[in-house]
Amino acid sequence: MDDGRYPTDHRSSIVSALRSGDLRLAIALLRREIAVVPDASALHVQLGGVLAELGRQRHALAVLERARRLGATERDVLGATAYCLDALGEMRAAEALLEGGLQRDPGSLFARQLLINIAVKTDQFAKARDMVHDLLNRPDLADGQRLALAQILAWLDEPSKAVPHLLRIAGESPADARSVATARRCAAVYSGSPESAGLIRVETLAGLEEHQLCRRLPLTPYRNLLHMRDARIGVDSQSVLVGDRLCRDFCYHIDHGALHDVVTLFNPRYGMKRAARMEALDEAVFIGGGRNYYHWMIDYLPGLGALEHRGLFRDLPVVFGRTLSPFQRQSLERIGFDLRRWHNPGDGEVVACTQLWATGRASGRRTVMGMPDWWQPEADIETVGWLREVFLPHPAGARPHPHRRLYVSRGEAGVRRLLNEEDILAMLESAGYEVVHPERLSVGEQASLFAEASHVVGVHGAGLTNMVFMAPGTRVFEIVAPYRRPAFYEHLARLLGVGHRHLEAEVVEVKRRPPFDDPRFGNIRVETRALRQALGFFDPAITASRT
Repeated sequence: MDDGRYPTDHRSSIVSALRSGDLRLAIALLRREIAVVPDASALHVQLGGVLAELGRQRHALAVLERARRLGATERDVLGATAYCLDALGEMRAAEALLEGGLQRDPGSLFARQLLINIAVKTDQFAKARDMVHDLLNRPDLADGQRLALAQILAWLDEPSKAVPHLLRIAGESPADARSVATARRCAAVYSGSPESAGLIRVETLAGLEEHQLCRRLPLTPYRNLLHMRDARIGVDSQSVLVGDRLCRDFCYHIDHGALHDVVTLFNPRYGMKRAARMEALDEAVFIGGGRNYYHWMIDYLPGLGALEHRGLFRDLPVVFGRTLSPFQRQSLERIGFDLRRWHNPGDGEVVACTQLWATGRASGRRTVMGMPDWWQPEADIETVGWLREVFLPHPAGARPHPHRRLYVSRGEAGVRRLLNEEDILAMLESAGYEVVHPERLSVGEQASLFAEASHVVGVHGAGLTNMVFMAPGTRVFEIVAPYRRPAFYEHLARLLGVGHRHLEAEVVEVKRRPPFDDPRFGNIRVETRALRQALGFFDPAITASRT
């Protein structure tokens, strides 16, 4: 931004806006300056970067391309362009761009860090490990960068190799005291030194059992009954701590602000900066929770249903969370659960149980970098059968013939909205489709509606969970983001005998970032002609509506 026609006071205003985190103000100021100096490539580069930070990657790419045409060097725009492509799920394009840039500028640290992120997200773990090792050998790394890379190395199942780098940070006493403290705690955990006493370690359910901290008993063919002593439940994160072991197999979503780096949790307060409010129970049941409809219906509620069906622990309080959503209350009432047994911790953040009972899947989820892979399909025929038995309003022989065509809208959702939904609705409504907003309906109403559906179209989201109530031989069409297409509903379709097709849409805005930009949460746009063609094979009524 050293253009001679760019006033210093305006530059200061933009820098102030960026430092204060007011990105929208920064965009407004940058656009004002571009109107005055339209051929200042540096302004376009900076505008592209700010737009990318706001999740508007498609717009950012157009601005960066204009910057290139105005004379910005490849080095100026390469990182931001690759960042946008990565966030939009165009991993291979971002990877090729960065690798080409590294051939011309081998010393680019930013490019290498982006390539590591891409390697992790595309399951190229060996490549990620090699790149991390190479970077950690660079003498010019700042302590914060070295710390972040050492933690990634530990996540990639090489904690012992991370220890020397952490000890280097801890021993050199740089100005960054926070990095030093974190490095010391991590080194203690990874090395198992005496200093690690009282520090929290990440553990799997199998690891808890190996250390005799958990006992697993068969509950159903697909679920286990778990017993733990002196366990603590993180109410918000739905995580379980036994001794100094944090069991990640239970976690729904860990709050990024407090718990983004689980391996650095160094006290039994779950990483909080203040003392957690804790309450004690002699004995309780933990089901798991979270406020996502899919995970509640597929992962958690069936576990409680298995206990209720067998009459187990009906005299014990049950821990779900601090609040229950309407669909959680409705589903609990449907299975006959006495809501007076719900243990509402109120302001409590941790519930300590002398004896804790829980349910868990027999298989367990695959983990990636120490975190459960919640995008891995885990529905089973037992769960599907139980949900249909509990929620479908008619006996199997008396169910209505499926005849309704439904479009499941995410227009009221915070993420993964279809931005050109109005164009799509005009096409679908002309073919007899009804627009459905599942969040406006009770669980029973959703079950009844989907039981009558012959064709369902929708963007990937929790509302499509209701396909579990559809009849065999019906059809579902899913609009998805291009990166790591979630297999939940394709898997459900196979279990149900329901036809399933999908179409990849273009990610336009990425709304959710930590720990990496993830296009699966981005707002999308689908090309109407491509969708009409794909739907024509899915439902002949779509084609007929044109004639």
